[in-house]
Amino acid sequence: MNIEKRKILTSLGLCSNCGACIYTRDLRPCPQINIDVKLYENPIPNMRGSFITRSTDSKILEVCQDGGTVTSIVKYLLESKIADCALLLKLGKNLTPIPMIVTRPDDVISCAGSKYIYAPLLTKLGEALKNKRVIVVGLPCHMRALSIIERDVKDVNIIKIGLLCSHNFKREMYIDLSKKFNFNIDDIVKMGIKKNMFKIFLSNGNVIEIPLKELENYVLRCCRQCPELIPNYVDIAVGSMFAPDKHNITFILSKLGEEVFERCRESGIIDVRDLDNNVRDRIFKIAYKKAESARKFRDESVMLLKNHEVIIT
Repeated sequence: MNIEKRKILTSLGLCSNCGACIYTRDLRPCPQINIDVKLYENPIPNMRGSFITRSTDSKILEVCQDGGTVTSIVKYLLESKIADCALLLKLGKNLTPIPMIVTRPDDVISCAGSKYIYAPLLTKLGEALKNKRVIVVGLPCHMRALSIIERDVKDVNIIKIGLLCSHNFKREMYIDLSKKFNFNIDDIVKMGIKKNMFKIFLSNGNVIEIPLKELENYVLRCCRQCPELIPNYVDIAVGSMFAPDKHNITFILSKLGEEVFERCRESGIIDVRDLDNNVRDRIFKIAYKKAESARKFRDESVMLLKNHEVIIT
């Protein structure tokens, strides 16, 4: 891997710390270099179905971010031996992002909840791919990189579950907020975004709310140039935008995703109902708005990268 070019990406704020280059030892799968320009024109992937979903597992509902859909699906796939392992993310002390290879269904719950922090998920991909049937849960940038990497992967079936994402935050944000609002970052039990507010839930029951516009400085250029609100390179995409309280919005994007989702629905591990077209169109509208805004940053980024002799593919 060209260490100098990776340093350039980091210095320009274009490294999303996805971990792809650490795994492959080169920048070829970098999701910030390799962005299909078509995504800026049409960021909506082909849909096989759109639903409102919610876990039926009370233990998952106690700890999940919203509806617990992803946690329930992953747990079921491991329990049913449809998958051998799952590559997930867990937060350690001081909000340190820890990629995890999970094989035991009961361990999936410890990885529940959204993590609004840049995380090197794909550094553990090599270990995960020692198995024949692998689940990967990640953000659009993780999945863009994975879509390139898996072209060279033989004899492994990968179930890709993507998370809707507007943008992410630097870890420094939480340190600064902990000083401003006088709390310990290890006391954070949950984070979320609702109605343009970023919410931090603490173990003592307190909830800190900060307008998203006040956190702009903690968002890197890599997020600003990303055209994907809905991850395109996945089998199933899950989020909570415009979902009823304690529920998820779930999009099915592939035949494999359709098969997995139907098995989960038939098993009863999730409640499912159709998503209203008006709600779906509202999400699509925001997706187009994100892609349109990202195009300007992408054009600037391409010029910056070319000036530093980083090849755009």
